[in-house]
Amino acid sequence: MSLSIDSTHTLQNVLNTTFYIEAVKPMSILEVQGIPSSLYIRASTQIPIATSPTSYTQNQDAQAFIKQIYEYIHHARLSYFMPILFSGFADMPSYGDWLSADDDTLPAFKGTSVAIGLKPICEDKIFLEQYLNTPIQNEISRVAGEPVNRQRIFEIGNLASGCAGSARLMIAFLVFYLSTPTLNPTTHEYQTKADWVVCTGTDAVRHILAHMGIRSHVIAKATAEALEDPEQVSSWGHYYQHNPLVVAINVADAKRVCAPHYRYTETLEMNYATRLTLNKITV
Repeated sequence: MSLSIDSTHTLQNVLNTTFYIEAVKPMSILEVQGIPSSLYIRASTQIPIATSPTSYTQNQDAQAFIKQIYEYIHHARLSYFMPILFSGFADMPSYGDWLSADDDTLPAFKGTSVAIGLKPICEDKIFLEQYLNTPIQNEISRVAGEPVNRQRIFEIGNLASGCAGSARLMIAFLVFYLSTPTLNPTTHEYQTKADWVVCTGTDAVRHILAHMGIRSHVIAKATAEALEDPEQVSSWGHYYQHNPLVVAINVADAKRVCAPHYRYTETLEMNYATRLTLNKITV
């Protein structure tokens, strides 16, 4: 399972960054009256990493939250999770929340209101390619009308939220996150992280994207019959009754739509326990 976004160093930076997304120009009166209007977001992985001591336990909390939402909505018993999970919180934990009563063990974040998974696409087959007859880059190239590099595509999944407002904020966060330039370790040039993202979106997810003004290109219908492991069918509960479709989203187009409506901040911490700030980016 690949965990790297650009490099090991970059992954460590992601795990030690607090992201913040805030709606500054609501798209409708519903968002003016709705809550929440902002999220603090942290990333986590399934593998313990010494430089990010809360990552593993936070990941377990994120998985538990996702399982609970999928069971409630779809009666599903979810067992597949993206290698990187982002968890959203209404409030930033205070200093006391970061340190546990144990010597130097840090607790997982509590109060998760939304979570989503992210996976950089490499050579290995990704989960949603089970629904396709050709590799995902070929399908996106077809709808885009131009060649698309597989290395510039990310898969997103595991979206779970207590309300549509939190889901919108998390989606907006991913748009800004993937649009923020980072140093490419191969070319030594700054570039955005992805050109396209792909996901399997139910009617509810596609409604949220449409509400945000984000265009999703339909690639294929996702069906239970396409699952390579027949034993997975029952574990997905009623999920396939919600009309899931494989869709692709152009990141640059989504950024142009979201930019007027959200403020985005990344704060990279040099020391997790003392929270000394190394770098801060605001868009």
